[in-house]
Amino acid sequence: MKTRSGLGFGSPLEAVTRDKAARLRRLAGRWLADHDVRPKAVRIDVVGILRQASGPARIEHVRGVD
Repeated sequence: MKTRSGLGFGSPLEAVTRDKAARLRRLAGRWLADHDVRPKAVRIDVVGILRQASGPARIEHVRGVD
């Protein structure tokens, strides 16, 4: 999950680069191994939250980040 209060540095989802997504996959693999969990597949999702000055937050969910 990535939260931003404005778009001056890009959207929250833009902050999750390929390198960061790869790191998330490695960390998930380590956690699964440490807890002896062996699922058939693992999917990494990213949620971006844009907190606007007024009105509700904008939430974007991307499933299966490569």
